[in-house]
Amino acid sequence: MAFLKIRYNDFISSPVEWGSCILNIILCLCMGYFYLDSDYIVPMFYAAFFFLYIIVVFLTGRRFIPVMYMLYCFGGVQNITFINLTGWFIVIGLSWWFPKWKRPMMVIYGLEIFLVCFRHSKSVWHLLAHFAFCVVFYVAAESVRKKIKKEDVERAGEALRGSVEKIIENDIKDALREDLRANMKRLELTEGERAVVSQLAEGKMIKEVEGVSKNTKTDYIESAMLRNGCRTKAELIAIYSLEERLPELFPSLFPEN
Repeated sequence: MAFLKIRYNDFISSPVEWGSCILNIILCLCMGYFYLDSDYIVPMFYAAFFFLYIIVVFLTGRRFIPVMYMLYCFGGVQNITFINLTGWFIVIGLSWWFPKWKRPMMVIYGLEIFLVCFRHSKSVWHLLAHFAFCVVFYVAAESVRKKIKKEDVERAGEALRGSVEKIIENDIKDALREDLRANMKRLELTEGERAVVSQLAEGKMIKEVEGVSKNTKTDYIESAMLRNGCRTKAELIAIYSLEERLPELFPSLFPEN
């Protein structure tokens, strides 16, 4: 019971499993109707297969779905007309799913077609027509598959390229930020000195600086220049302005914390 409970939970959580089983229930009912409507026994074999599919998928999960389709393909080929390529389409689909099965499945399919031709006393022309149809649809299907694969590769390449560029961009930003912080001259200013230099950086003349006497202004500027190794007042103001505006000019390098 524990196994069935686990399988039930897995089954209802897998759209592939319950979706394909719903389709097989519909097909099973259709085959039953065809049998009752015609008394032809073949639909009952199909109905039995579709019912078996539901049981197998419910008990084993999706891993046996390809096997069931293979059985349907090679079992159903014996009852198809020479213009019915359903089995061949299944072979192509399974060959995409399991590339290693491609040649064996195609060989088996070809042998079955020869057997059908022999059983129904068909001519060589029927055989040639069927194989010609198979080649045409195989080439068309492969063209579609390669196009889809190419688009997938291109999308994956674009995504990878974008990720790499983002990583490189972030690395460059980090390196530049650290280099600026490590090598850029940082001013050591007292509160009074900063008040004076900030007003000068705004474009004010020294006589226009507010809140400080004229002599104190001069003392602040000279002490700030001496402490920070600036040869001129203009150099002091330029370094202060750059230091203050860097986060504004390069916000990505100096994110707000």
